[in-house]
Amino acid sequence: MALYGAAAPAGGTAGVFMGGVFTQWLSWPWVFIICIPIGLGTLAATKLLPAVGGRRGDGVDVLGAVSVTAGLALAVFAVVRAPETGWTSMGTVLELAGAVVLLALFLVIQKTVRGPLMPLGIWRVPRLGSANLAMALLGAALLPMTVLLMIFMAAITARLLRSSAPSR
Repeated sequence: MALYGAAAPAGGTAGVFMGGVFTQWLSWPWVFIICIPIGLGTLAATKLLPAVGGRRGDGVDVLGAVSVTAGLALAVFAVVRAPETGWTSMGTVLELAGAVVLLALFLVIQKTVRGPLMPLGIWRVPRLGSANLAMALLGAALLPMTVLLMIFMAAITARLLRSSAPSR
């Protein structure tokens, strides 16, 4: 847990920093292009990891992965579109309802599948549940702060550029 707690923020910080480097020195599409060799390298590196003893491979929970990904993506889509279409518009309400249905389906799948993506029993461990809640709250605070800081820095940069420009 401690390793993950240290690696996740370090990865987020490195990602923001390297994204700036790539867009400054190469071009903005490189933030997507660079993911291909990183992903392939990560897949290749998984073959080097030792096998976990005592566990039998139950396969990949594809249905669970698809349902949770679709549910979260639909929720984000609804929230992003809601300021334009209205929070009470039929489209927003249906999109959010669809997201809730997909996420509920994910929970049902996790309860019934042989090798779940997220075993629901982990939520009965009190310290693990509170640690996950703390990480969720931390992420909910830090991610918007990063966006707001970037907007703030862009505004400051624009103001500095305007004030240093020669007047006509």
